Amino acid sequence: MEFDRVQGQQREVTHSTSRGRGMAAGFMSWMSLTRSREISQQTANHEHIPMSAKIEVIEQCLRGIRSDALVPVFVFDDTDRWIDPDQEAVVRGFFGEGLRWLAELRASVVVATHSHYLDRSHDAAETLTFLDTRVEIPPVPSVDQLGRVLERRVQVRDVEAVGGESVLSLSEVMTEPAVEELFRQYTTRGSLRAVLQIAHVALVEAADAGADVITHHHIEAAAQAR
Repeated sequence: MEFDRVQGQQREVTHSTSRGRGMAAGFMSWMSLTRSREISQQTANHEHIPMSAKIEVIEQCLRGIRSDALVPVFVFDDTDRWIDPDQEAVVRGFFGEGLRWLAELRASVVVATHSHYLDRSHDAAETLTFLDTRVEIPPVPSVDQLGRVLERRVQVRDVEAVGGESVLSLSEVMTEPAVEELFRQYTTRGSLRAVLQIAHVALVEAADAGADVITHHHIEAAAQAR
């Protein structure tokens, strides 16, 4: 399920399936096949339904997970999509009423919180009211470490593409000068998300041009476009 809009009386229930390490045909390996199918069926609804109906679906899923002696955990790893000024109401709604409601569901919550949400223009104490443990992620310290992040992304995507076995390394996808330019962009922008977006744009440009690898020229062009 995607919790994207936190306002309104009706919301759309959508279900997207991820495939990756430890996943098969969209089912979660740590959960029984029957339970996984049940939850997939409960959440695979693309119709607009009242908020009360959506809440009931979520609660049914949580009850099923708990009955298997598992602890349900909500993970929000992309909250920096709301960093634009016009998303201020969404930020306050999610970190206020949204997290309060999730806390009442007797489930754990993990949220990737952009530092912007805790700067001087926000009340950090208010933002973190319903989150009891804060873990600060340090900046990427070097080109080599950024290369490890990129290589991991290549491996994960490659595993998905070939059905469980990684066959590509970062050097087969991107040149060293390209990684160095990405790190320069990172030190300038201070955002790993922005750098990964630049890398993605560069990948598309390189593929469209029929290039064998992503070069620093592709990175520079992608950075200028952003």
